[in-house]
Amino acid sequence: MNLVVLTGNLTRDPVVKRVAKKDTGEILVVARYGFAVDRELSKQMKEENPDIQTADFVSVVVFGSRAEFAEQYLKQGTRIVLKGKLRSGNYINKYNQRVFTTEVLGERQEFAESKKEEKKREDEEIDTFSIFSPEDYEIFDG
Repeated sequence: MNLVVLTGNLTRDPVVKRVAKKDTGEILVVARYGFAVDRELSKQMKEENPDIQTADFVSVVVFGSRAEFAEQYLKQGTRIVLKGKLRSGNYINKYNQRVFTTEVLGERQEFAESKKEEKKREDEEIDTFSIFSPEDYEIFDG
């Protein structure tokens, strides 16, 4: 069984392309985005290993109405639950090197937080420009 269910945040806005099928000319919508999934690490593990990676980063591709949904509603930082299939492949790049890929073929995307929760999370993020305003400091040239 090939089933993946992940909860996380988009790391970038979806990149959407519309492509025509060669045989029919039918337009197919394709969206790709990055997705970060937090690792479940203990507080002790994080303290003992401050450089440890705390998230896994996954590439996601969706087609058709799912791609249109991603284009219209998803953006960097949006928290979603993603259901899909793991897909791997490979290709030869322009340097004649084989490159291996792994991505999630998304079948279902659901919001994991309400608009109110999303707004609250965004408001709680530290805005460094409001903390360190240039007019509050004198510039020294060495």
